[in-house]
Amino acid sequence: MEDAGPLDFPVTRRTMTRLDGWLMALAAPLLPLKTVQVELPHMSGFVWEFPEQSESALVIGKAVRMISGIRAAMLLADAGYISECGTILRTVSDFSNEILCICLGSKSGERTTAHTRFVEQYFVQLARDPDEFDKQSRTKWVTRDELMAAEYRWASENTTGGPFQKGDPLRGGNVR
Repeated sequence: MEDAGPLDFPVTRRTMTRLDGWLMALAAPLLPLKTVQVELPHMSGFVWEFPEQSESALVIGKAVRMISGIRAAMLLADAGYISECGTILRTVSDFSNEILCICLGSKSGERTTAHTRFVEQYFVQLARDPDEFDKQSRTKWVTRDELMAAEYRWASENTTGGPFQKGDPLRGGNVR
């Protein structure tokens, strides 16, 4: 088999060159980012943070990770690491679903408890070292199914041919 190289997915590659511009257009209202100093026992530096902790900031943060993941997956595919490419694309798919759920709740104005908790949890400061982690109370993070409950409800209300069932592979439900 010949090495197809970088010309095997021209539409995908052309689309990928546009991602930064699209992201910058979406992120513009939240710029400039602020720098926050980080002092850890083993290093110091800074991290970028949004000027606000909002649904918009969460969506932009997830979109940045999606773009990075898409680029990494294409590099892996070019190198012949198809399984690893698929693993990263699964993560990109998760980010996509999270963005869709947040946007759906925001647009409709019907935010579920899981929606609100997911946004709050996105901005939680994580422990900086094992001692700090041990001192923190354990928090149950929002699950994929909890976050997607509004999406399941929307699908149930808008699917023809009967109600959407969360475990029904013929209707697009998750099968476990």
